[in-house]
Amino acid sequence: MFKPSNAAYATWRNEKIFQVSSDTAPTTKRDTANYNNIWCAHAFTYKMMFQAHTNSSDAASGIKQNHPTPLEPLIIDPVVGGGDEVS
Repeated sequence: MFKPSNAAYATWRNEKIFQVSSDTAPTTKRDTANYNNIWCAHAFTYKMMFQAHTNSSDAASGIKQNHPTPLEPLIIDPVVGGGDEVS
């Protein structure tokens, strides 16, 4: 299991984007809502992308129960006729 406290992760976490996938899991697990719900939540908690390797509607329902942490709006200081909020 992925652990952010692992020294290997600490070496790269500020420089890389991590994507995890369910493709190595047995089909009997990766096609279920519960499995994808748990792993998707784990990925989003640690700011990773999650790729589900499945065609299952049940798996999709597990994924849609999760969402990444929303981004904060970016306020741009006015330079020349600007200052609008961008998100």
